Amino acid sequence: MRRDWIAGLVFLGLAVAYYVFADDIPRSQLSDVVGAASYPKLLAVCLGGLAVLLVLAGLAAKPAAASEATRKERAAKDLRGFYRAGGTLALGIGFLLIINWVGYAVTVALLLAAMLLYNHMKPGWRMVLFAAAGGGGFWLLFGVVFDGAVPAGIWPKLFGI
Repeated sequence: MRRDWIAGLVFLGLAVAYYVFADDIPRSQLSDVVGAASYPKLLAVCLGGLAVLLVLAGLAAKPAAASEATRKERAAKDLRGFYRAGGTLALGIGFLLIINWVGYAVTVALLLAAMLLYNHMKPGWRMVLFAAAGGGGFWLLFGVVFDGAVPAGIWPKLFGI
């Protein structure tokens, strides 16, 4: 299909740009043989390979004869998918806007709950439990186990910590 090879070319361009940016990662005197840029470069090569496969599959596919009703149905489905992706992007932007104020664990929990609601899960104790466990679990993983700098939010000031 024409959309496949066009998307493949776009992804190939993104892979090349990602590789160029990964190549700019400075080498440290303390780095090993592999270096810090190796993993991002590997991801760029994998993305590039998959993009080439998508281009080839798009070029090899024969266009299916579709009726006008089928084309309109496909266009409506694509538009719904576009709006769904936009809603997910809006939730991600909201996450980034409040994370420093609300804190990492609470913001992740809110994002998980919002995503569940956005994907038509009925509110209930399971959703609250999942969101709370996810926020706490990710905070433990990235803030405690990996000793990452996760935003604490306003909570330390409120509790005098």
